[in-house]
Amino acid sequence: MNLDSPYSTLDEGHWYKGSLHVHSKHAEVYPGGPQGRPRPEILHDYRNNGHDFVMFSEQNVYTTQADIDAEQLNAYGVLVIPGAELDEHCVTTHQHLGHVNPSESEHVTMPASLPEIVECARVDADSLVVLLHPTYPGTLRIRDCVGVNALEIVNGWYLQRPDPHHSPFAFDHWDRLLQDGERIWGVAGDCSVVAAGANKAWIVACAADLTVDSIVNAVRDGRFYASTGVTINTIGVAGMDVTIDRHHRRHHRRDAHLRHRRPSPAPASYTKVYRIMPCPKDKSHRQITTRHTP
Repeated sequence: MNLDSPYSTLDEGHWYKGSLHVHSKHAEVYPGGPQGRPRPEILHDYRNNGHDFVMFSEQNVYTTQADIDAEQLNAYGVLVIPGAELDEHCVTTHQHLGHVNPSESEHVTMPASLPEIVECARVDADSLVVLLHPTYPGTLRIRDCVGVNALEIVNGWYLQRPDPHHSPFAFDHWDRLLQDGERIWGVAGDCSVVAAGANKAWIVACAADLTVDSIVNAVRDGRFYASTGVTINTIGVAGMDVTIDRHHRRHHRRDAHLRHRRPSPAPASYTKVYRIMPCPKDKSHRQITTRHTP
């Protein structure tokens, strides 16, 4: 048995950092809560934090390519990807989907149910569907997530604003989908509203160039990783071994996206090999063993 690796073509592209979950003042984000900032100010902050791309995910309000061109948003040195955040009865269930790079003919008319949103969004072959902050209060209906491209496994808003009712991490939801046989990727996003919320969680995609189509294709194919601070230099897969060469900017910070705490002391850069093996009692689970190579 060999792993089906999405990282076999990394030599053909470049790494680009970005977030597909950013809010601005163009739409009310949380009634009674903090409102978003002007988009030029947001793009300036993200550029200074090393971001190459963002998507303004206003709730039920699409940011189109025409909007991006009219506001000259790409002039700030950050690629802006069209899209929106769509919610199914926001107050009751908090089922939110990021509709990434839709054609205007495929914009979803709200209100709509979660399966309807997924179906409408997936009609467009050039778009992506991302299930956002799945740990919001309410019941996440895993059966309705069939066809979703990615799940937000780290939400930056709740990293900076701890909430006793739900976690910023959704690894358990991701595990359930994977065990059910869904091929779904794990992403991280800021969900930022105020300045302090920027640069908390992001993805780094390996794309041919910094264009909307290249970034979307890289995410769809799984040529990216999610992070809250770790930089990965190389990723390799051989049989059942996954080799990761990474650099950590802060020695004490937790590797959230790999669910592993580094040994102390440890060098800032080192290689880890993850060996994935079936558990004896349950073939749907996987045991992961690791070793360090300084």
